[in-house]
Amino acid sequence: MFPTPVLEKEDVRGMTEDQAAGESISEGRRLVSISWIWKQRYGTGEEELSDAMRIEWCKAHAHANQWSKEVELLQEEMRHILAFFDWHAAWWVERATSKTWLRPIKNEGAVAYAHRQAAIWRMMRDHCSSIWSIVPGLIAQSSCSTAT
Repeated sequence: MFPTPVLEKEDVRGMTEDQAAGESISEGRRLVSISWIWKQRYGTGEEELSDAMRIEWCKAHAHANQWSKEVELLQEEMRHILAFFDWHAAWWVERATSKTWLRPIKNEGAVAYAHRQAAIWRMMRDHCSSIWSIVPGLIAQSSCSTAT
């Protein structure tokens, strides 16, 4: 049996689907090869190596699916937040029109306050919408790079 190399920190890393298929991956400017850990043969050899690669690929695939679901949930949460801001602004506008029982001077103040609150909720919606406008492009860019 051959001596086992010294385990270095950079040796402990997962394997990509392409690496499991035997292809080298170019990550930036350096070529990434399979860690020696994955090339060790114990017992019957090739069959165990193949099983280890399949197991690693299944784990990586499960993680990728989980992140995909997280992205979907995040997009839905963003949509809910914008809808909530819209609802809250409309709620304040409704409050502005329903205070007719107050004396005119107090009614005027209540209406102004309600319109100001509605404007604040709309500003928050617009601010979030502006910040989040890049998200669909980033998701599309990410899905294009993972599909290749």
